[in-house]
Amino acid sequence: MKKDTPDEFLIEKRNPLVIPPNFDLLPPDSVIQDSKQDNKKNERDILKEIFNNNLDNKKNAELNKKENSSGSSEKTILDKIRK
Repeated sequence: MKKDTPDEFLIEKRNPLVIPPNFDLLPPDSVIQDSKQDNKKNERDILKEIFNNNLDNKKNAELNKKENSSGSSEKTILDKIRK
């Protein structure tokens, strides 16, 4: 049985890693803080919209149930009275 071993002459050598020249430079604090605050505001707004839409959908579903149940009973009563 033979093992598949890599051929050491076929392996390519790579250059060593180098630190970029401007690695120590950071963006101004105001830019970082502004972007974080904008992201938080956007997330809050999106969550509020989702929450409000869910509440509205639940309220509409409850109103529709009440209207359908009361509406159908009213119709049957009015039909019996008219006959």
